[in-house]
Amino acid sequence: MHPLLSPLPPLRVVTAVMALLAMFFAAQLMWQRYALDQVVENRYKDAEFQSHLFSGLQWLEGTVQAGPATEQPTVCPHKANEETSLKEAQLQCARAALNAKLATASTPHHILENVPDETLQRDVLKAMQWLTRNASDGNHALTLLRNPERAARQNSLPDPFRLAGCLFAGADRTASQVNSSACLGGASVTDTDLPPDIQDLLYPVQRYRAAIRSDSPNSLQWEPAPGMKTPLAQGRHVTVAWVARAQTQAQTTAACYAGDSGACRKCTWCNTAPSGAMFESARTRAIGILIVDVKTGAIEAAASAYTPCYAAQQNGERTLAGCPLLPSTISGKRPESSFRLGSQSLLQTAMPGSQAKVPIALGLMQSGLSAQEVAALPSILTRSATEELIDIVLCRAQDFLPSCAQHRLFSIANVAHGMGWVSRTDILTLGQIKGLNSPQFAGRLMQLPVNNGSTGAIPMLDRNAMRQCGFKPVQERWRNCHSADLVNTVAELFGQGNALTSPVGIANGLLQLAAAGNGETASSSAHLLAAAQDSVGINHIIKAGIPLTFQPASARPVLLGLSHTHTEGTARSACQAARIAVNGVAWAIPCSLQTARDSKTAILRIASKTGTPVFSADRLTLPQWRASCVQTVNELASTGKGQKRWYYLRNEFSKCQMAPIKWYAMLVGQPDTKTWDKVVVVIAERNWNRTTQIVDSARDIDANVAAEAGLVLANVLYAKSDANVRSIPLEHNPEGQP
Repeated sequence: MHPLLSPLPPLRVVTAVMALLAMFFAAQLMWQRYALDQVVENRYKDAEFQSHLFSGLQWLEGTVQAGPATEQPTVCPHKANEETSLKEAQLQCARAALNAKLATASTPHHILENVPDETLQRDVLKAMQWLTRNASDGNHALTLLRNPERAARQNSLPDPFRLAGCLFAGADRTASQVNSSACLGGASVTDTDLPPDIQDLLYPVQRYRAAIRSDSPNSLQWEPAPGMKTPLAQGRHVTVAWVARAQTQAQTTAACYAGDSGACRKCTWCNTAPSGAMFESARTRAIGILIVDVKTGAIEAAASAYTPCYAAQQNGERTLAGCPLLPSTISGKRPESSFRLGSQSLLQTAMPGSQAKVPIALGLMQSGLSAQEVAALPSILTRSATEELIDIVLCRAQDFLPSCAQHRLFSIANVAHGMGWVSRTDILTLGQIKGLNSPQFAGRLMQLPVNNGSTGAIPMLDRNAMRQCGFKPVQERWRNCHSADLVNTVAELFGQGNALTSPVGIANGLLQLAAAGNGETASSSAHLLAAAQDSVGINHIIKAGIPLTFQPASARPVLLGLSHTHTEGTARSACQAARIAVNGVAWAIPCSLQTARDSKTAILRIASKTGTPVFSADRLTLPQWRASCVQTVNELASTGKGQKRWYYLRNEFSKCQMAPIKWYAMLVGQPDTKTWDKVVVVIAERNWNRTTQIVDSARDIDANVAAEAGLVLANVLYAKSDANVRSIPLEHNPEGQP
């Protein structure tokens, strides 16, 4: 007889298994509860997470302050009590952890305590947790905060089960190519193809291309293994406007002028001779070059470059060895202005200087000038004779009649508005594609400031004040005028005061001038994207028909004056410097009227304008500028706030933060044609000579470096043999150079 088995061992096994399962499920529940409170960071592209992260980073970037946190650090884990909600407790913990990391930066910073409503609390919490985990140290955390769009864009890794929409290049891509699901080889644009410093501007594009099934008609059949196929969701396609050849040549030019020796070896058309005497062997400290197609407004190139010294000083970092030593602020160092490190050709801003003369002249033409005044305009623009232009604006020939001056100022303001000088502009799609917008500053002119910081209407000026200031000797005319209204108005007419613009703003104005010169009644505006695919697969071409704000006939004397700037005006010395430097490339730009008349070969059609915003240290060496600023700071500290002298000193101190900017903007037309094809705008911050410690082109004696860079680029864009661009044969040397 066999003994019966005891039921105890199997029961114990079952009990043990049940206990293990219970522990497993309990752990799962606990983990899920824990994970719900954490920032979702995995390898899948989470558009919602990126949106929350970006909002939080934007808020944090505006609240970060220099110096360590003054309140006592929170001890974590922090528990909610009757006075503190769970969300507020989490925020306190996250902020304490982030402040601890920010305190380790070379210049300690901290995040302020106040956080707004419930929705933003969630975004800020995620952003603080993300920063604390992902920033290697305090300096890295500050870097991420300075570029929140880039930080949000780079956070998520590509989704292996979804594909972003294609980023195509070429405005003339056919509908069938755009609607194709596959991104084939050279037909798509990668991050390495993007113009420098443009990634943040294209953040909306990255989100638009995200693979959200409900918003895209595209899918791609993927075969992970033989015989197995599965459809992958793919986002909408976008077509960029820039042209690879133009972008490469513009970027090579910009990089060389900013001291990149590798770029200079490639840039046979660049003038590198003066670079050796400059700090960092750079012709410019920063430079942006914009090329825009006149017919479509497409931005074909957006070049941007700056030197290491410029980058360090804009970030408020310690001055590096070999850098020009600029004046310090009251706190002892240069102010942090990292926003200046974005795309120089798309985001940089500066006072326009004589660039303002173009809308001023067009506004005058619309106001009704005498035949004598119209005849004087071309020469005024060629020579950039500001005082003579102001004489016409303020009606000197009519003995400074106030009603006449006000009428002309109104006309200038209206034309400037229509040319885009008083507005923001969407540089992605001109507001034509929902979800693809990036409004950026374009410019402002004739928006006179009033006491509360807003702008006022065009005033009726005092006749006696105009007479007194307008009849001064030539070197003093329209300077140090009396009457606040007249002072503010004259400052605008000098392209200073409240006037401000960007390369895009200047380009938009010249697009209108070019359209008028081409006999058109409407123009486009500068934009980066050529087309975008919508949620049902239709490819929308970006188009703009902006009515001209002036009569086409008004453009004739303006274009006539601008057409002589490089042959007998303010850009002639730059043209000659550029001509001497060109090596191995046919030169197609005459630098004198005689050369233009005698040339037996094709020459480029150019209408251009230089611009030099005010720079108070233009006549000083760097040591003299620093000493002057130190004296101003010391006197300001000992002067009572609100005194008349205090306001003067505060204005003088603001000059210690000025940058020596040069502008050059031009219309370019193919030889043997009567149309304008391209707009080229160059903005450059001048560099200093290491030996003399004097800024480049001081007192406008030497060549305008922005004009020089623009002219050499225009020449190589058209003159160099290319499959798509007709070569310009030159049978003789038009300038008599070896």
